[in-house]
Amino acid sequence: MGRRAEGRWTVKDDEVPEGATEEAFDKVDADDDGKVEEDEYTADADDNDLGDEINEAANADEDAGDPDDMARADGAEKAMLLSTRFKVAQRDEASFLHKFQKPERKHFGQVFVDIARKHHEATRKPNRHASFRRHHRA
Repeated sequence: MGRRAEGRWTVKDDEVPEGATEEAFDKVDADDDGKVEEDEYTADADDNDLGDEINEAANADEDAGDPDDMARADGAEKAMLLSTRFKVAQRDEASFLHKFQKPERKHFGQVFVDIARKHHEATRKPNRHASFRRHHRA
């Protein structure tokens, strides 16, 4: 797995903005000795973290309008949500595939009885004696 992800999450030196590395290092190196000691490495960050994000989401106004529900500036119709389009496509596909459903699977015993019944009906000859008796009874 290590080799598959090799280079996947790395950033090349030319992709880092100039001065960003020095700025980040100076922020962490509190005593300006050019080294990052354990206490500096484990110190709490002043920046926003996940706890702040969760608190912000919890305190958000749930009754506020959703920006996605607002009309577009150019007057065009609102875009249909992906989930809505997916449900429509799923319903259409289900109705199409329903036409090609396989017959209900039966157990071997049921299949055997059905075959025997069909065979019996196909090979059954009318009973000549019964028709003879009905004809000559009177």
